[in-house]
Amino acid sequence: MFGVEPTACQTKDVPLQREDGSTKRVPKFGRWTHLLKSAQTDEWDIEAAIEELLGRLPRELEVWRQVATLGALRISVGLSLSSGNEEFELGPKLMQFLGERNVGIYFDVYAENED
Repeated sequence: MFGVEPTACQTKDVPLQREDGSTKRVPKFGRWTHLLKSAQTDEWDIEAAIEELLGRLPRELEVWRQVATLGALRISVGLSLSSGNEEFELGPKLMQFLGERNVGIYFDVYAENED
């Protein structure tokens, strides 16, 4: 697809197997994942982390358009904040890059409880 090995993937309606060969489950959707762990990037710059991930993938619009015919494209970001009321920003160049490739972005934000 992107010329990069996924860290995880599944194909709709193709059974996932356990190590013993039995069927674990049959996915209802396909998924291709290329994971970037927090240790691989600057933990304080979400935009730099996304750019690091995208730097591993092709830049050409046509590649992204072909992949988009297979389903929705989305970058998922998990953030663990040390407290509430923290912020981050995505700049216009990154937003334009994602928009041109029809890539959505999903944020799952966690904050430590403040007692």
